[in-house]
Parts: sequence; structure tokens; C-alpha cells
Amino acid sequence: MARSLSKQRTNTIGVIVPHIVHPYFAKLVSNIERAASDRGYKILLCNYREENSREREYLEMCKSNRVAGVIICSGSMETGEMRNLGIPVVTVERNIGCGTASVECDNYQAAGWRRSI
Repeated sequence: MARSLSKQRTNTIGVIVPHIVHPYFAKLVSNIERAASDRGYKILLCNYREENSREREYLEMCKSNRVAGVIICSGSMETGEMRNLGIPVVTVERNIGCGTASVECDNYQAAGWRRSI
């Protein structure tokens, strides 16, 4: 705890998803937790049930709990809100740019289609 206070962050990663019962998000959270654990981190799981106000509350909660970073699956959060958190943000299926990281699926490849460029 003292080390966390001196570093101004914890070894916790906030994970914010719209639904934990959806198989995609359940699998995603499971894999994030495993990868985090392998690296000495724990996750703080937040299920906002597609209620925008809860999503914002969870972001503030993550910030106030000094998480090391946030992984967020959101289509509604304003990009400025995510960029101005002061902690690393990784978005899933949404690229907000400006130095943040994102994880996105190649839907064409997933469907077996070829892109013509």
C-alpha cells in the first residue's frame, strides 16, 4: 500500500465493459485477467450495462483508485474524456487517436472477405 501511494498508482487495471454476460466480453475479460495476473496486476471489473452515467462513474472510480490504466469497451464515451484522464487508456473496437492504444478486429478478414484497396 505504501509503495502504491509513493508511485501514485496501484498494480490494478480498470476494465470497463457494457455487459459481462455477453460471451464476447466474458472471454475478453477472462483473457485480460489472465494476462494481467501473469504480469503481477489485478483487474477492477466494471459492468456499466450500457448506462452512460454508470460508465462515467466507473471511469472516475478507476481514476480515484489510482489504477495503472484502463481498458474500456465503449462506443458512447467522448474521446476528450478518455484522453484527459491522466492515466493510460486502451480502447477496444474504437480508436480515439492522440497517443492512446486501441485493439480492433479486422472484420473483413474475420468474415473471410478480401479488401480491394
